[in-house]
Amino acid sequence: DKIIKEWFIRMFMIALKLKADVYHCHDIGPMIAAWPAARINNSKLIYDSHELEYDRNFGRWHRLLNRFYERIFINLVDHIIVSDGKYRAKVMNEKNKCSVPMTYVMNCPPKIELNQKDEFRLREKLKIPQSEKIIVYIGKSMPGRGINTILSILSQLENVNLVFIGKYEPSQIKEWEEKYNITDKIKSIGPLHYIDVIKFISGADLGLVLIKKTCLSYYFSTPTKLFDCIAAGLPVLTSNFPAMENIIYNEASKPLGISVNPDDKNQILEAIREIIQYNSSDFDNIKSISRDLHLKEYNWENQEKKLLGVYNKLIQS
Repeated sequence: DKIIKEWFIRMFMIALKLKADVYHCHDIGPMIAAWPAARINNSKLIYDSHELEYDRNFGRWHRLLNRFYERIFINLVDHIIVSDGKYRAKVMNEKNKCSVPMTYVMNCPPKIELNQKDEFRLREKLKIPQSEKIIVYIGKSMPGRGINTILSILSQLENVNLVFIGKYEPSQIKEWEEKYNITDKIKSIGPLHYIDVIKFISGADLGLVLIKKTCLSYYFSTPTKLFDCIAAGLPVLTSNFPAMENIIYNEASKPLGISVNPDDKNQILEAIREIIQYNSSDFDNIKSISRDLHLKEYNWENQEKKLLGVYNKLIQS
């Protein structure tokens, strides 16, 4: 408790001395320091919500505390940024009777140009022949991300490699191989710079975004890895949750992949088999649509304009 109090006091003193025009509070945690500093300095305050605090992947008492804490501050700010759009925003509005203006700013990568050499990097680095398919999972191994489900069906997929992009210890890979009776089907590479992540996975055949419904924050999420796969031109296999389906079944294009029940192994297996059997024309079509969406819509340059627009409006008000 003493350490936490000292941390908040120090954070408040630093924020106070800054005398910023706008204080940008990343998630609800620092609000207890950011709010008084903003009010003392007669500054504007932004609450940037990267999770749905009402129902995160926490224990019951932690969730209740977060709900109470957010409710205290949410209507005391000048503007709210929601990273996952209208679905999370609806819950925030309903549960907190929110009256503060909101802007949706997605966590998209910057515009990235790809070339043919990028498509061979992953295979060359991991020595995977062209005759075998590559499924990629981006990020850490965490509960609620569907990793165990994929590992449990991997033995039923012939000539398919599962590649983890991130820091994975050889001992972890070996443990999975023994547990799920799969040999030489799991590989890892990384950690990589976020630009290199997209370049490397552009040589894969399928990207996985199988988030579990362990909380509403996950259920209404649009994970960064989804936009990474779109930027790389990969077909994606996502959970059949509304925010993700809204993106992969984009009204302006053909589907960017398939959505499934993340708890249904048979659905997942059949969807993977369907995607990895796409012919070159199908794959090229998805790649073209995905890359076009990345360059025109799902990139940080577009999202940044919204954020800067909020700053400019607050400063001028």
